[in-house]
Amino acid sequence: MRPSPARSLIDKCLESRNPEELEDLKNKDYSKVSDPSMLRFLVDLRGEEVDNTQMRDDLITLLIAGHETTAAVLTWMTYALSQDAQALKTVQAEIDEVVGDRYATFEDIENMPELQKVLAETLRMWPAPPLFIRCALEEDVWPEGGTGIEGGCKLARANDLFISTYNLGR
Repeated sequence: MRPSPARSLIDKCLESRNPEELEDLKNKDYSKVSDPSMLRFLVDLRGEEVDNTQMRDDLITLLIAGHETTAAVLTWMTYALSQDAQALKTVQAEIDEVVGDRYATFEDIENMPELQKVLAETLRMWPAPPLFIRCALEEDVWPEGGTGIEGGCKLARANDLFISTYNLGR
């Protein structure tokens, strides 16, 4: 039985990983890597403990999340434009001017500043994802800020932090 295309890609990345590069992962410039794919990054990030099944699950999660977040942004952008007739006309005219009757390319986005503004505002108002969860790598003390905790808030190593990008944009 032939391995699936996803399994073949994962095997290729697993075989080509370089353990010495793991030390430099945080500073790694993926623009200079021969295979600068997201899969390559996931393999490097997981290090020695990764296997094909885990990578397949991570890759499927990444693909589903990528589709879902893109769909959410486009849905919210459509909603926002439906609420502002002038902005809709401006973006439509810009797309017609830059793209015309052909399919748009990624490079076309660089030539559409009004569309870029609408996308940026959509991501500010309805970020995708609206919440990040991060784990503290070391113990720290956050400044008092609005917490009312004199001397700041102690953060233990391995505490989970919930960062609401939805609230940050408002």
